[in-house]
Amino acid sequence: NVDMDVSFEDLTVGGAAPVTSEVPTYEVGKTYTLQVELKVRTGAGTNYPAKTYSQISADARKHDVDKDGAPDKGTVVTCKEVAHVGDDVWIRTPSGWMAAYYQGNVYIK
Repeated sequence: NVDMDVSFEDLTVGGAAPVTSEVPTYEVGKTYTLQVELKVRTGAGTNYPAKTYSQISADARKHDVDKDGAPDKGTVVTCKEVAHVGDDVWIRTPSGWMAAYYQGNVYIK
C-alpha cells in the first residue's frame, strides 16, 4: 500500500472505489456522468477548498441528496474547462472544479 498525500476520501464522499482504466478525453461543451459522489472545489486540485451545498449550482443542489456540497453518483455535468494537474485531469463544471481522472481512477466519464 503506497502512502499518498491525497486519499480517495479527499475526493469523494465514501462509497465504492471508482473504475480504473485509461485516461479519458474530456471536451469543453460535452456532458459527463459522475461515477461516484464527488466533491466540488474552487480550483483544479485538492489544495483548493471543497464547496458547500450553498456554493454549488441550483441544478447541482437537486442532485445532492444529503446536502453536503458533493453531487451524487449519476449526476450529469457539463464540462466548461479542462485542466491537467500532473497526470490528473480536472474539469470545471457550472458548480466548480471536479476531479475527473485522479491517480489512475476515472471519477467522471
